[in-house]
Amino acid sequence: MKYDIDSEFFELQNDRIFYQLITGLSYRDIANKYYLRNKNKFIYKVRKLMSKYNIQNRRQLVFWAFNKELVNEDKIINL
Repeated sequence: MKYDIDSEFFELQNDRIFYQLITGLSYRDIANKYYLRNKNKFIYKVRKLMSKYNIQNRRQLVFWAFNKELVNEDKIINL
């Protein structure tokens, strides 16, 4: 998937975030790891994305990421 600056995925473009979601880290832990200054902004963006696409939980979020090809299946094996 190609990203542009105006895309809603721009700040979530790093697929490592979705891999961290798969491993079970909390949103705040992921924000601490990747967005040191804007933890609340990251959490807000994830929740807004979930709301927009009617995603109820993290399992659905990961499934959605697979369908949008934001996550590479081959990398999951190495987790």
